[in-house]
Amino acid sequence: MTVYYLWLKLKLVLSPHHNLWGFIGLLLFIPLAILYGKGTAILIDGGFFELTQTLKHTFEIGLLGFVAVITFLRGFFPSYKPIHSHFKSFHPISSGRRFTLNVLDDFVSGYFITMGFFAGAFFFFSTTVGIDYLVYLVFALIGAHIVRRFVQVSFENRIKFNRQSSLLLFTCMVLLLLSAGLLLFFKRFAFWIITGSFCNLLIMDLILEEICPKEIVCGNSTGQTIRHYTIDLWLQNNIARTTLIVAEIFKVLMLSLDLILYSKTGVHFANNVFIVFIFISPLILFTYLFNNSWGYFRNYWLITDQSLSTGHDLFNIYLKILWLPLGIDMTISMIYFALSPSNLVLPGISMYVTSLMILTVCGFFWSFQAPARVEKALDFNANASIFGSIVSIGIVSSFLTLFISYWFYLLIPIYLVLSLIILKWVFNTYPLKREKIYLELYK
Repeated sequence: MTVYYLWLKLKLVLSPHHNLWGFIGLLLFIPLAILYGKGTAILIDGGFFELTQTLKHTFEIGLLGFVAVITFLRGFFPSYKPIHSHFKSFHPISSGRRFTLNVLDDFVSGYFITMGFFAGAFFFFSTTVGIDYLVYLVFALIGAHIVRRFVQVSFENRIKFNRQSSLLLFTCMVLLLLSAGLLLFFKRFAFWIITGSFCNLLIMDLILEEICPKEIVCGNSTGQTIRHYTIDLWLQNNIARTTLIVAEIFKVLMLSLDLILYSKTGVHFANNVFIVFIFISPLILFTYLFNNSWGYFRNYWLITDQSLSTGHDLFNIYLKILWLPLGIDMTISMIYFALSPSNLVLPGISMYVTSLMILTVCGFFWSFQAPARVEKALDFNANASIFGSIVSIGIVSSFLTLFISYWFYLLIPIYLVLSLIILKWVFNTYPLKREKIYLELYK
């Protein structure tokens, strides 16, 4: 049954009749994956320049980390992609087979097929990498996806831990921590320790998905307003609140991992600061939430729009919604700056403050330019404008130029002037967009 289902799924993915754009994408990305795999193999083998053993080891660890990070991030960035488990508890199959089918179903996709070709090309063209490193690469790819499933299942459901599941999860967690400690003292057995840790991850996800009772988290907008109304908007809106919590926990996790990696190896994720800059900035809040603020607070938009007459008034309300989550986000970033290398502080703070201003204005623009109704927590198929997310990423990425020359600090006044221009245009055109917003949010 398992093999037959996967064969049908593979035929569907590779069929140009059922998935034309996905098929075209595979035709484009598979040759690129092979090319990158060959280039990476030549790099690690020292084909481009001579590598010391230490530098070669750093590149190998960096490749594993890069594969794990992008595999994990693809479910969260630039927007959240919920986990789809096609086989449910009511299907007449065993829990082990159900879990296996749901996990393997994820792997029959364009991303994992492409990454499979990359790993195969890398191993085939490399003359110095052994089979054990290929296994580590597969573990990084699959393990990162399993961790992603574990995190998303935890947030997308209300988990009810019973005695059995709690004991099993606690045992697996202890074994994982023990494995991490054993790696420091028994490096000759690293392969078997890492293999055991990988099996632990699979068992933990199996326990969470199949043994722990759980309920899907649904939105709930009722409640009494007993605090400042903007705080109560967040506390009583389960959809927006859950999204905010996921985004901020994800940010804390990534920045914490970067600090740990830098303290151990002296390098950031993928040996550059791009990923760090992305997560230091408030970008994740806007791609998750604020580029579609009225999709999450649509009833609040209707009330305020009926009582206020101008875009300027609505922008003031928009800022009042933002102050609490952005305050939390800024605190997290400032803590990171206090613990990070000194060369990140000046460009990082400059980037954060400037991007906060222009992303706030752009978020207001996209919220009425491309509103999308959001019905339940973590259902993000159309949560925000994809083009808006790309523009937001481009804005934050442009601040990497601050490491090249001080002349690029001229971006700060340029972005501030651009923010004022966009805001002025929004104020002038907002009355013409009211009907469009209403139709998109209430159709």
